[in-house]
Amino acid sequence: MRGTPSILSSRFLSVCLLAAILSAGCRSQSTAPAQLQPASTELIRRSIEYLASDDMEGRGPGTAGLDAASNYIAAYFKALGLQPPPGQISYFQPFHYITVNGVDPKTNLKTADKSWKPTDDFNPLAISAEKDFQGPITFVGYGITADKDKDGKPINYNDYAGFDLHGKVALALRFEPVDSSGKSRLSPDGWSDHAALVEKAKLAAEHGATALLIVHPPTAHGPEMLASISRRFGERPAPIPVIHIKQYIAEHLLKSAGAGDLQTHQASIDNTFTPKSFALNNVTISGGVALNRSNFELNNVQAFLPAKGKRAREFIVIGAHYDHLGRGGQGSLAQYSGQIHHGADDNASGTAALMELARLLSAGPPLQRSILFIAFSGEEEGLLGSQHWVAEPPIPLKQVVAMLNMDMVGRVKNNALLVGGTGTAAPFDDILQHIDEQSPLEFKSTWRNGIAPSDNTSFVAREIPVLFFFSGTHADYHRPTDTADKINYTSEAEVINVAAKVITELSSRDDLQFTKVPTTGPTTSITDPTLRSGGASLGVIPDYSGDEVKGVKITGTTPNSAAAKAGLQPNDILIQFDTKRIETLYDLTDALNAATPGKTIKLQILRNGQTLTVEATPTVRNRIPQ
Repeated sequence: MRGTPSILSSRFLSVCLLAAILSAGCRSQSTAPAQLQPASTELIRRSIEYLASDDMEGRGPGTAGLDAASNYIAAYFKALGLQPPPGQISYFQPFHYITVNGVDPKTNLKTADKSWKPTDDFNPLAISAEKDFQGPITFVGYGITADKDKDGKPINYNDYAGFDLHGKVALALRFEPVDSSGKSRLSPDGWSDHAALVEKAKLAAEHGATALLIVHPPTAHGPEMLASISRRFGERPAPIPVIHIKQYIAEHLLKSAGAGDLQTHQASIDNTFTPKSFALNNVTISGGVALNRSNFELNNVQAFLPAKGKRAREFIVIGAHYDHLGRGGQGSLAQYSGQIHHGADDNASGTAALMELARLLSAGPPLQRSILFIAFSGEEEGLLGSQHWVAEPPIPLKQVVAMLNMDMVGRVKNNALLVGGTGTAAPFDDILQHIDEQSPLEFKSTWRNGIAPSDNTSFVAREIPVLFFFSGTHADYHRPTDTADKINYTSEAEVINVAAKVITELSSRDDLQFTKVPTTGPTTSITDPTLRSGGASLGVIPDYSGDEVKGVKITGTTPNSAAAKAGLQPNDILIQFDTKRIETLYDLTDALNAATPGKTIKLQILRNGQTLTVEATPTVRNRIPQ
């Protein structure tokens, strides 16, 4: 942990002075009306090279580099003459982030005749309560209750009906009942909320259970994979210990009670869509969960550009996250961990754009609405900084009329700028069309509903109109090779010029009411359209550059994935998955949701104009819904 950073430390004095000189030198000294200046590629370059340098250590949680980055941004804001948000005395908005680093040796699981080893035979989950438990075991099917099926028809499915689990340990299957094709009976797409382990644990606790044991179903869900402990603790811990056990442990418990086998019980529930719960006679289990944790203090960095006039108490938020992956670990696509992940494009580029916009707008013509510049931390850990900001904003959230987010804007290809959120307010399309006509960039709409894997999603959830600027993925994404020398500085400057014009236009509009756009396709991951709770994984990195192609063009594959093993290469265009033609990313998502992990299928791809057929074996998504 650390205290609030001091922006006047000697280490950053030169940075402060540089920013002050640059900002002063860029202000108009004449009496003529101020004009919006073009972005400076030199200033963008200096910021990205600093933020993506080795000294920043990849800007991961708990690193001195992340602290240095926050100081650098705050010093820049201060040098521009910007103030903290209204009512605040600091540029920093601190919040805590707790990680789980592993299993403490005190963790244990045993019966009268056998004991098992953590990480080999079982794993407590990061959501688990840390306490000891003991009691007889009750098998509770999938451990859920549901009022409606996947078609919305009323049902009365209750795995706990007639059972009192006070003082007992619940044993439940992962996921939820499936039909003959292996799809959930409770959700038309992926899994319903009933499959979430936090919900299962809460339900078990409500029925008196002292702990919840989760086991991977023997059929319909691919090969068994023991859940690894996520480094993120989350904000909704379970009220009881939650442990993922190997199937052979569950089989041992069932056999000890003379209660048949797991596959038979699963088949009975799935085929009849009827609960099958029972007590395991004369079988008692005990254990305890202890986890190793780290508690980090992170900081959003924010600054305020006030307006004057009737709209001055209304705000536009301009945001970008400044954190990255440190030396890899969870989220890294590198084959080997321990290397600095420089994060030049992700997201030193967006941070530099935020800083340059602060310079341009503070030196430009007065705006009719006030601006809040926010550099978010914790984005790579799950949008933590933006979620904290909307939960505890320094100004009433109802006064925020729009948000512009910039994440990975440094690798523009073919002059294409991807713009998300255009459907979240009525005037966005017209505003962008007008600006597009004046810009050398060509705008491509994506994530029209504003729900995308970046901080704008936190604002959409609060029904605030958003725009999301993004230059597309590439083979260096979430790898150590995302370095400053690969940034397209000229094009990033054009992105910033566009952003400045958009903000200027938004500052005077009266029609920025939020419009909700239905979710119509994959929105959860930049690197893989299947990071939802169900389905198979191929491991491709889609190319969002906006190229007009039929199929899914990729910029690369994730290490050791099915796509990598099949030999897929950057710029390949996937046109067929098994028997399904692929024309859009949505087609690929549907195909993967219907695929069986572990079953080899044929892929057709276009490579340099030639059609090739390769074999691939999609894997099960190594993720338990929590």
